[in-house]
Amino acid sequence: MSISFKSAPAVSLAPAATSGRLTQFRELVGLWVQRMRERAELAQCDERDLLDMGVSRATALAEIRKPFWRE
Repeated sequence: MSISFKSAPAVSLAPAATSGRLTQFRELVGLWVQRMRERAELAQCDERDLLDMGVSRATALAEIRKPFWRE
């Protein structure tokens, strides 16, 4: 009696698929860095700057306190 095992199909990580995911990841990291920079800039604004932008101090603080991954 002979036993044969069927192997699972090979998973192919085609270069195009991997490249696409890498590109998406780079874009996401870029967005996170942009958010961190903008929130750091907002933290440096004084009342006059906020008034010029039409943003209250409370709204600015709420935005500054958000983690970089939150929109």
